[in-house]
Amino acid sequence: MKDGWRTVTIGKLCDEGGGSVQTGPFGSQLHASDYVVDGIPFIMPANLGENKVIENDIARISNADYQRLAKYQLKQGDIIYGRRGDIGRRALITKREEGWMLGSGCLRIRFGDADVDPRYVSYYLGLPEVKQQVLGKAVGTTMPNLNSAIIRSVPLTLPPLPIQRRIASILGALDDKIECNRRINQTLEQMAQALYKHWFVDFAPFRGEGMVESELGEIPRGWEVKPIGEVVDTIGGGTPSTSNPDLWTNGQINWYVPSDLTRAKSLFVTESSKKINERGLAASAARLFPAYSVMLTSRATIGEIAINRVEATTNQGFIAIVPNEKISLYQIVFWLRENMEKIQANAHGTTFKEITRGIFRTFPILVANNSEEYVRKSKAFFDQIESNIVESELLARTRDYLLPKLMSGEIEIMDAENR
Repeated sequence: MKDGWRTVTIGKLCDEGGGSVQTGPFGSQLHASDYVVDGIPFIMPANLGENKVIENDIARISNADYQRLAKYQLKQGDIIYGRRGDIGRRALITKREEGWMLGSGCLRIRFGDADVDPRYVSYYLGLPEVKQQVLGKAVGTTMPNLNSAIIRSVPLTLPPLPIQRRIASILGALDDKIECNRRINQTLEQMAQALYKHWFVDFAPFRGEGMVESELGEIPRGWEVKPIGEVVDTIGGGTPSTSNPDLWTNGQINWYVPSDLTRAKSLFVTESSKKINERGLAASAARLFPAYSVMLTSRATIGEIAINRVEATTNQGFIAIVPNEKISLYQIVFWLRENMEKIQANAHGTTFKEITRGIFRTFPILVANNSEEYVRKSKAFFDQIESNIVESELLARTRDYLLPKLMSGEIEIMDAENR
């Protein structure tokens, strides 16, 4: 170990600074019926990402419960760990989340006045070997669980505090840029959706050219309403036998499953978690579809949407929609979002809900005869979104490359800053 570096457990470090490892409130302290629409955010395991809090669909509690459960209020620098289920995820509490609540199913690490940078520790806990070590200590077979004793026993390798801060700053700068790109893309998607509404809902550019009645109400003269299955290709998926490795070995063909989309939460996706080979493609119902098609999850989790950047195939839980010169990629994406409640309402099944391709193909869509300007403007938005996603993927790979090397001292700070 390098001079000045030391190994210490989380528990000992907390004790040194007068901090603690604390579990969130249990079910007897707060029930699901106590959650409110507007209130103080209550961080649950589902809200833990990779070193950040995911605010989407976060539970909230009333001010009365907030005061009653005051000891679970969070401070900047706390680290929140999921203690059951997907226990590798954690979040560092920033100034934005200060005063939010530690939720059920979580653990809070607070270092107090210890000589440590919490952001460094949060990154350290993201090391694959540390995640595996924590998982190995978890109790329970069906659903792994952690407790405060297990977390307290986790060892940390700590360089001197100034080096901790520099390492955290380097990694944090990469994550900050990724987050900046995410926010920019969120705005770009909103602008692209507003453009879609302007053209295909309000018909603003065509109001002076005459409107005609249709099954969807008034539409511009010369436009048509067609079942989507008549104007674009819709492609299903399949799964090669998982017991036959010959169908998967050295696979080079992207084969998406719904969890790839739910994890990515991205408009564009580049690579699936699993791949099949040519034999697997031939031996299953999976079909290749071209790059820049729109994938819609159609089974169990219905309604996730993503655009594949390279040729791909999927399992049975998808409908892939292939755009063409009549129906653009951009129209399909927002038409799906506009009609998602209808799509989900037409899903059926006892074990799990599914929207069949046959039913999906009957849904009506507008076929415009003069949408060139819409396509041109939308393409500019989508191209920028895609560029930002590609940049973020590169930044994430750089962060993941640097993380273990900085934490072990293999790469010196000056070397990392020059990369």
